[in-house]
Amino acid sequence: MLCKIVFILDRKNKIKIAAHGMAGGVHMEDLQMTIKPFGSWDSDVHKDIEQFKRIISAQKIKDKDVTVNEEAQSCEVVGSAKEPYKATLNDCTCPDFSIKKKPCKHIYLLAIKLGYIDGFPKCDKDTRKQFDCVSEIKRFYELYNSGAISGEKFIKICDVLQK
Repeated sequence: MLCKIVFILDRKNKIKIAAHGMAGGVHMEDLQMTIKPFGSWDSDVHKDIEQFKRIISAQKIKDKDVTVNEEAQSCEVVGSAKEPYKATLNDCTCPDFSIKKKPCKHIYLLAIKLGYIDGFPKCDKDTRKQFDCVSEIKRFYELYNSGAISGEKFIKICDVLQK
């Protein structure tokens, strides 16, 4: 069973990712990111925004820094430590995994390389031109002005949009 990743806003206004199961392993939409079950992880572990950040970080690791052993379903990743991090689909030698006991970016990288995670949206110049930062800031200003969001949130959103 695959899971579809969807962002939701919970009652406490915390962004979460909902993972909805999809029967038969079929993508509900072609460009939706999907995660097939891997390792011994419950699919709920991938719902949290912090885990999504790790998935995004995994995509930034350069191919030259990774050695994948497909047969053993393991990899070595050159990182900031003296020795490369060693990861399987269940564990990793990096500090993040040691502390959190959840999939780290190295485990997610391995899952991506082995085909357990796919469907990432592609960012291209033409699509990027369609994004109108000024309109988005105006939209969030209207939300601030109506009392729907705080001034602090509005400022944070503006800071992110201007980058």
